Amino acid sequence: MDSYQKQNNLLHIGSNLGNCFPFMIKKSKIVKIKGWLSPFRITFATSKLEMKLSRLLIATVFSAFLMFAISYYWHGVLLNDLELISYDKTLFLGLLSVLYLLVGGALSFVLMAYKPEENRTLKHFTIGIAAGFMIYLIAFVLGVSFQGVGIEHTIVNFTWQMLEQGAGGFSISIYYVIAHRREKLMAFSDVQDDD
Repeated sequence: MDSYQKQNNLLHIGSNLGNCFPFMIKKSKIVKIKGWLSPFRITFATSKLEMKLSRLLIATVFSAFLMFAISYYWHGVLLNDLELISYDKTLFLGLLSVLYLLVGGALSFVLMAYKPEENRTLKHFTIGIAAGFMIYLIAFVLGVSFQGVGIEHTIVNFTWQMLEQGAGGFSISIYYVIAHRREKLMAFSDVQDDD
């Protein structure tokens, strides 16, 4: 068996291992190893995991901040609902920020896992709207709401909550698209630099 056949056999084995363990074997032109192993480098799962974790955290904080700002604008500026709260506003806003971090984290995790081929941002926006529907439904059933009167108030708050979480889902989707394109450009520039 000559060196060309050995390299082809290794590529075949490497691609099969890469399908089973995509975090272990990557095509790379960055690391220069002499010999017939040169097109491959072995990496640990922590690098891929750290990259996904950092994306998840950035998307969570970004979407939570956006949803919190939209909520504060709606309840604090447009409706003045925050003045009707009977307990400390600092406590309320602190708990609201924790809630939006949890909602942003859950949305970021779901949207990281769900990657449709077509209309990704529209589908992620729809998932955010569905999350807003479920969140307001839970709050409505438990009786956690601002002091509004009538069905009109409920419908308007329901719609606003769905748009708020939809904006969070949309922002997460946009961030993931930008991060993915940046990663592709960086990989492309690494390949171009080696040529």
